[in-house]
Amino acid sequence: MSELVEPRPVAGAWTATAAVVSVALWASTFTVFKIAFRRLDPLAFTGVRYLLLTALATGYLVWRRGRVAPSPSRDLRLVALAGVFGYFLLELTFVLGLDRTSVVASAILVATHPIWGVTFVAIGARRRPTGREVAGLAVGMAGVVVFLGAGGLGEVRSGDLLSLGTAISFGIYGAMIDRLGDRVPQGEMVATSMAAGGVLLVLVSIPALFAQDWSAPLPADWASVAYAALGPILLGFVLWAWALRRRGMARTAPFGYLEPIFATALAVAVLGESFTASQVVGGALVLVGVILAAGAAAEPEVPPAL
Repeated sequence: MSELVEPRPVAGAWTATAAVVSVALWASTFTVFKIAFRRLDPLAFTGVRYLLLTALATGYLVWRRGRVAPSPSRDLRLVALAGVFGYFLLELTFVLGLDRTSVVASAILVATHPIWGVTFVAIGARRRPTGREVAGLAVGMAGVVVFLGAGGLGEVRSGDLLSLGTAISFGIYGAMIDRLGDRVPQGEMVATSMAAGGVLLVLVSIPALFAQDWSAPLPADWASVAYAALGPILLGFVLWAWALRRRGMARTAPFGYLEPIFATALAVAVLGESFTASQVVGGALVLVGVILAAGAAAEPEVPPAL
């Protein structure tokens, strides 16, 4: 009989660092994308990125299948469905929303994703949300109303609503990954979800790819395409998924508080964007709501399986 080996725990500092790096990468996309959209159609920009990412993900899955037995089909179907929300719907609403609103507005509204994540985790577990989770949802949504109503609710842009859709999609994705636990290896999970969502994104972007004037982009625009594909999407999602599986949703989601702060600071410094006092109040309420909801439960770190 083989001797059982005690699993080696993952240090909290490493999982925390992974979450912070992924959030910083995502925060940078708001400004990087906004600059790229000056010469690239948002859907064409997304289509080029996901042509590369889908090819990489598919190649990895083919390579892996020749060496390791795939996970049960039932789990892989859930992973693919998670990809529809975490890649297809998230990316589609994000780029279209960012193109139609400011970086500051998009960053604040997308930052509500931990509230939605904790809410969907509670729904998936078929449990009643705690009082703190309900309070977080109420405060966060009040912040959204204040933020959007800063200039009058009649001035709410379609990009604002699409950015909220991004947050909801990300929350559903996080809840699905949380539910899967360790049943699907991380590499297979990321590649499968990316391939499932990526194929749909490429199909939707085909008209924009043909309509795009490819003589317009500068070398810096092509660099932003490469960065957007390999940094925030590939590395960012891998690090976030790893942190989710080791720390759990409740202890990982709070790192999302940093994203609107990083994104807003970069937009003000690089793009010269500004915000009103009412938007500051609304953004602060959103962050308080996120802290209440995502901090409502605490889970011990989960050691990796050897």
